[in-house]
Amino acid sequence: MTKSVAYVEGNYSNFNALKFCKQLSIINKPGAVSKFESCVSAIAKRSVKTKGADKDLIKWARNHNKATIDSLFATSAVAQYFYDENRKVLALKEKTHYVKALGSSIDDLDADIDKVQGKEDDKNEAELDNNEDQVDGGAAATSPTDATSPRDATSPENAAGEGHNEDHESTYIRDLKNNFQETYRRMDNTKKLYLSTGKCVEDEIYCFAKKYHVFSDEELNEIEDFNEKPTPEMPIPLRDYLNQFNKTTTADIRKEIFRPMEFDDNYNPQTHYYYDWIRSSSYRLLMEYEAGSFLVPHHEEWGEVSSSSSSCRKNQDRHCNSVDLSRKKLGTKCDMIFKDAMAFTEYGASETGMKFEGENGSKLINEGFLKLPKTLKDMLDFLYLNYPHAPIDRLETIGYIHAGLFSQVLRVDRPSPYITRITRLQPATISPHVSLFGASVLSCLHITYIVGQIVKYVQDICNDVATSSTSQDSSWLTTRVKRRHQAALTPFPKTSTSDSTKRRKSQFL
Repeated sequence: MTKSVAYVEGNYSNFNALKFCKQLSIINKPGAVSKFESCVSAIAKRSVKTKGADKDLIKWARNHNKATIDSLFATSAVAQYFYDENRKVLALKEKTHYVKALGSSIDDLDADIDKVQGKEDDKNEAELDNNEDQVDGGAAATSPTDATSPRDATSPENAAGEGHNEDHESTYIRDLKNNFQETYRRMDNTKKLYLSTGKCVEDEIYCFAKKYHVFSDEELNEIEDFNEKPTPEMPIPLRDYLNQFNKTTTADIRKEIFRPMEFDDNYNPQTHYYYDWIRSSSYRLLMEYEAGSFLVPHHEEWGEVSSSSSSCRKNQDRHCNSVDLSRKKLGTKCDMIFKDAMAFTEYGASETGMKFEGENGSKLINEGFLKLPKTLKDMLDFLYLNYPHAPIDRLETIGYIHAGLFSQVLRVDRPSPYITRITRLQPATISPHVSLFGASVLSCLHITYIVGQIVKYVQDICNDVATSSTSQDSSWLTTRVKRRHQAALTPFPKTSTSDSTKRRKSQFL
């Protein structure tokens, strides 16, 4: 009888998945599920007619299936345990890296890693597992995951088992992983973001990329609230004017649009622009309602624009070699880019889809959770590199996701030097029925105003930084003729990228 089967037999009446994993030194879910399946399979195959057989135990084992077994190990307590144990392994491996770099002995550290990973238990149970395989028909022998010897997700052994043999991995991917680890190791601990629970956000994200994701809801809320950017507010008089279009029929809306206003006779762009914008936007949308345009789907007709910030990140390693110069890679193409045309500075972007397929639709996921966030991060990096004296906690970029009549705003900022935070505002949807004009259209106009104010706020910060560098004495002029040292150039953070120069095959990268 194996150690695992013996444990199940003695504790089946009040079986606890967490205690099962701890007792057997299992530190990953696939291993735990595989080991437990082997145990119940071996017990379920026993005959209830055998003298002295525990009928309740056999019945309990036979009542388990893949769904019930999976649910046993899907609790937050078990996930936290798996995370903590793998966290120890990763911490030891990082420590090993530094010891190797110093040329010191790592025998003791290797022993610690073996102990944490449960390799000592592997040796003790090797013969017992062979006996168990004979009992349950070899279920454990064919299991894809060794329950008592979890491997690091990046190890060659595990990669080979999952069809990602490192021998066939591209040099680019290996370099990206190495750069990711080196970037983490170079981080200054004093600049990291520490939560009230004691967790370091940078450390946890690093481990998440390696293993699991275990931020509690409270910790996620703390991350969201840390150095939170203020949301601009619409002036009350302007908001009251916007609310005057809160009507339920096209006739009432049209009447409000053409109601004479004081600024019609004495228009001042500085004070009346947004009033006129609200009125003209409402009029354009009213005509769409009257034409029934919102009742039918429309094709995506935006002309895509390439992001220069994304292109800078993709081409940061492009140099003039003695023989060949590689082609310049295109930046990510977006349906709209918010930029200062004169300064070539980008503040945000928008992606548009033909129709809304739900928040789990493929296009919305690809563009809203991958393509657009990465582009906005590129733009934020570009702002930091080009305006290094700007306060880090005040810059941000803004994104718009459109899918049919659905829209959502993304705010991307950096609450600490190493963390890029993505905040998603509540989605808004324009109703195809004019009776909901106020509830849907006016709220979208209000959000659009807020987005414009955020962009203007960041633009003003950048402009102030640019002018302040030239407002001192005349010595600033001498800095413009100094030699620019290559080492002084700050590179973009390394992230995955495509090598596309023309094709759109890798448009989400």
